[in-house]
Amino acid sequence: MKSKKALIDYCLSLPGAYEDHPFAEDDWTVMRRAETTRGFAWIFHRGGKLWVNVKLPPDLALDIRASYSSALPGYHMNKTHWTSLILDGSIPDALVKDLVAESYALCGAKAGKAKKAKKAKKGEEGPPD
Repeated sequence: MKSKKALIDYCLSLPGAYEDHPFAEDDWTVMRRAETTRGFAWIFHRGGKLWVNVKLPPDLALDIRASYSSALPGYHMNKTHWTSLILDGSIPDALVKDLVAESYALCGAKAGKAKKAKKAKKGEEGPPD
């Protein structure tokens, strides 16, 4: 998947996904889930190549990074949970789509509830519902 438009179109095919441009730089596109407003795919160009940051379970992130030299710790993101994919053709399109879908799932409403429950268990307070 070498086209930014193709990647955005795929992201928009996921339920409730929408496109956002939160930065002054036009190059950054954040694909978000409507029900949570969480970004699940951060799309940008760097070094003349198309990149996408996706959220992955840490064990899957390590496996993907070990398997593909174009999969790196997340650029400008938490390095444990986010992985940058350089879309230069070395990662199969089907796998890119699977990883975007995984990120979409991890950024869903249940993820927010789990995080709140974990904080509550630790005794931390979060924003009121």
